[in-house]
This record gives sequence, structure tokens and C-alpha cells, in this order.
Amino acid sequence: MTRSEGLFDLSGIVPNPDYDAILADQPAGLRLTMTLPKDHFYQGEKIAATLTYSNTGKDSYAALIMRGDRSGRIQDVRFFGQDEHGAPVADPIGWIYMRGISGGGPTQSKELKDGSSAENTLIINQWLRFDHPGTYTIFAEAANVRTETVTATNYDKSAHLVSNKVTITITPLPPDQEKTIVDDALLQIVAAYDRHDDPKLTHAANEDKAHTMAYSAVPAIETLRYLQTPLARAALRSRLDKTPEYMLAGGHFEMDAALLGAPDRPKEAQFILDDVQAGRLKVDNSLIGLYAQLKSYPQFMEQMAWERRTLTPAQIPQRQAIDAAWDKAEKNAEKEILAAATAASSKTGASDLDLIWSAFLTNPYDADFRAPVVTHQLDFSHDRQLQLLRLVETCFCGHMAPPGKNYTPDFLPLVRLYLGSPAYNRNALMILSYARPDEAHAITLADWASPIHHYFNYDAHFDEDAPMGQLAVTLLENPKIKWTGEQKQILDRMRKH
Repeated sequence: MTRSEGLFDLSGIVPNPDYDAILADQPAGLRLTMTLPKDHFYQGEKIAATLTYSNTGKDSYAALIMRGDRSGRIQDVRFFGQDEHGAPVADPIGWIYMRGISGGGPTQSKELKDGSSAENTLIINQWLRFDHPGTYTIFAEAANVRTETVTATNYDKSAHLVSNKVTITITPLPPDQEKTIVDDALLQIVAAYDRHDDPKLTHAANEDKAHTMAYSAVPAIETLRYLQTPLARAALRSRLDKTPEYMLAGGHFEMDAALLGAPDRPKEAQFILDDVQAGRLKVDNSLIGLYAQLKSYPQFMEQMAWERRTLTPAQIPQRQAIDAAWDKAEKNAEKEILAAATAASSKTGASDLDLIWSAFLTNPYDADFRAPVVTHQLDFSHDRQLQLLRLVETCFCGHMAPPGKNYTPDFLPLVRLYLGSPAYNRNALMILSYARPDEAHAITLADWASPIHHYFNYDAHFDEDAPMGQLAVTLLENPKIKWTGEQKQILDRMRKH
């Protein structure tokens, strides 16, 4: 089975798959049926489609049911549509999945045999953006039904299904109704994000309460996202810098998706830049990343147009130039919005350290973003310094480190601040093992020789290319240290690396 994987054009449109061919090739008795609650919707209204998987054939199957994942939509089901003139309907955010964005979530396997069925309800606005009123024909494509008996040869064998076609009418949304919808949604979002801790509750209980309240904003954010009108997008832009940090994986994606799925992405980028320059938006690393994606959209899509081509030797330099142009466009956009934020900092109250930190989080490997963090590493707050140590270990130690580059010595002032009592910071010791291996070896030997090991479970934090892994042989052969059986097993695993 081959999924339809058509390339998007700059409007986000992907060609519809060969419906008749897929339908004719479906396994006997296996069917996918789509039903909608009604056949008339106003433009931007949330449309819930119920997909029913049924099997009256002799073979057994299992439907993998997932209602959504952390990236906003599942990948084994898609919806397609066309208007009355035969023009395909745009997929608003399909292009961001082409950038490598993915997610996961709980999956439930439903058995399909002997006439049984399984249902799943999905919001088709995740896949389709109806840009004008009119009559549309839509259908679903699915590859989430697999052979029930898993063997070595059919482990990933899927049945390729298409649903029945459904005709719907999209009607214009009256301006007064649009304003009411937007105002109501904004009120819900503001109320959900307005945190009020109860002095009678513990800190943990107040955190749980705030999380629950904040996530209650997601339906309102989705309403504005699917509405896809300039007024709705402006409302969401006004909240981009007010999303609680613990919502970044949930509500912030929904906000970003409204702009990433807009008909004119570079225009949305300009709106964001205007808001930053006017001091209406504070900049953090999430906003920097969003702006860069929107601004570099044309270069990315040009790069994707070459992605699946078989190139001749003469075309390779052209492809390389296109790749470089996209990379340059993204980096220039990051620097552009950061410069705008710096110029507007007197209006927003953002500190230089906040902007330096946001830039570093956006791209730690960029020398222009990394240098100010190196300079100010001892000026950050305690919590931010701890986060910096974790990031430096993640980005510049082991397999994530840039080939042939070692940036860990740049952070030695911070590392030495967190070595020894009372911090005994394990990230600092790991960074030291790359910056000054001999120093790290000495500290590690002393720690292992002491009755109490202060730093960490060594087995959990040595990867095979870490210099500290070389300690294993030295430690095992040290006659002054008496090892337990468990410690010897850990060291032996380290030695084999």
C-alpha cells in the first residue's frame, strides 16, 4: 500500500488521492464510513466527523483509534475536499508536518471481525480550511487499520481505505456573529489564564488547579483557530506572549497553528513584527521560532518542491543553493525579530538577559546567540543557571555536540560554581568531563571513593561517547576502592562502551 503523498504548493494545497482506485482496491468487507452532524456550516465553524470502521469480510483486522496527539492531529487519517468547481481544499498545517514535527498519544486497538465496528470522531478543520462559502465534497483517507495477526512479514501492513463522499455547504459568517464569537472566546481564554492561588492549598495543589484552569482555554483557542478570519487571528496574536509556560505543549500549539495555517504566512509574520516593534508583544523563544517559520515559508516550500525529485549531477548545486536559502531565511528572521524586541524593550519592560536567554533557547548552536549567554552566564538567576547547565550538557556533550567543536570550556565559570558542596550538580560534572577531562576524573574518583556518592547514578548518565566513560577501567583497577557487586556491574557496562 502506498499512501498518497502529494506535494503542497504555496497555498498549502495537496492533490487529492485517486479515490476510485483506492476504493476498488479495498479488502472485501472492510469499509470506512464518514458521518457529519449536519450538512450546513458557517465559514470557520468546527466540523466534527465520525469515522466508522466496519468489517463484514472473512479476514480479521484491528483499527488503531487515536483522537489526537501532542502535535495537534494524527497522521494515519487525512481528509480531502474540493469545491463545486473541482478546486482542492487547502490543508492549513500539513506543511509543518513536512518540517519534521510529530507527536504521539494513547492508541486503542479495536478488533474488526465478524461484523464488528469501531468509531472515531475527529475535527476535520485540522486538515481542511474552507476559504470561501460554497458547496464542497469531502472524504476521509485512512491507513490505521492493520492485519490483526502480527507476523514478521505483515508487522506494518495496513489497509488503505477511503470513506464515502459527503457534500456540505459553507455559508458566510455575518460580521456581528463573528465579533460575538471572537469576544466570547477571548473572555474564556483570559479567565482560564487568570491565576488565583488559594492560600489554604499547598503549592502543588495550586499548581494543579492552575494547570486545570489553563487547559480549559483550549476549546476557545480552537474556536479562534478554526475561524481563520483576520479578526480571530488578531485576537490570538494578542495572547501569544501571555500563555502560561506550562501550556506551551498544548494551548500554545493551537495558537501557533492558527497563524501557521493562515492563507498568507509571511503577512502574519509582518503582523507579529509590527506588534513587537510597537511594544504590544514580548518576545520569547517560542515567538522567535513562530516568526521564523512564517517569514521563511516561501523558501521552505521551494525547498520541499525539490525534496522528492531525482536530481541530475547538474541540479545538485541548485538544490544546495535552495537549501542554503531556506536556512539563511530562517536565521535572518530570528535575528530580525530579536533586533526588533531589543529596540522595543523600553516599551515592553523586557530585560536584556531575558532577550539573550530567549535567543539562546531558539538556537544554542548559533554563535551570535551563544556568545551573549557565555558572557552573562553568571548574571542569570539561580533557576536559569540550572537550566543553562542542563542545556549545555544536552547540546554540547555527547552525540548532540557539533562535529569537531567543543564549546564546553566556554561555560567553565558556571560549571565550577556548581561543583562540590552544596550543589554537587551532575550536569556541571558531565560538562567538565568534556571541558577538562582530568579534573572531572579526579572529582569522580574522589566521589566514588567516598561513603556517599553525591553526583548521580553513573550508569544512567554515561553515553558511549562520553569521555568519563574512560574512567571505568581506572575505577575498576583502583585497589583503594572496595566496590559492591552492583557498582562493579555498572562500571563493567561503562568499560564495554
